Amino acid sequence: MKKKFIIIAIALLLIINLSALATIGYHRFISCKVDGSLCKFSGDDYLYQELSLSRSQIEQMKAHKQSFQAQADTISQQLFFKRIELVNLLKTSEPDSDKIRQALQEIGSLQTELQQQVIGSVLKQKKILNPEQQEKFFAIISDRLIHEARCKQVSALNSLENNCNPNYKQPKN
Repeated sequence: MKKKFIIIAIALLLIINLSALATIGYHRFISCKVDGSLCKFSGDDYLYQELSLSRSQIEQMKAHKQSFQAQADTISQQLFFKRIELVNLLKTSEPDSDKIRQALQEIGSLQTELQQQVIGSVLKQKKILNPEQQEKFFAIISDRLIHEARCKQVSALNSLENNCNPNYKQPKN
């Protein structure tokens, strides 16, 4: 019975960690340049340029990013320590099922809070943009999500392609 519970707990932890990576990946994709299937991380300047932001909009976006990043970093740090706690619970000779369940619930709660922060951030950024910029903004987000999904499929097959690596440089013909 305990082995089944540990296997279920590990599977749940894996799902939670993948969810966390996806959430953290979101913040990176807003500054990601998608060129075909190649993704190069170019910083916020790329996003600002792609959206043709005014100086006022850039200042608003930068101020928002600082606020969001502080909140997200705090939650991410809490998640890190909760995951360490969970691993420590799992590696004991007699894992306590109730403590493991509680740790999983706390991780899930923090993960939900982080995802809510991300959604709130996207909605605040959307308010800064005009309708044309919003369309481009969500096109960039969609392209990045599609790219990440393809990379995860390839990774699941254990043959990670170079174009999923943000440091990969496409060979010139």
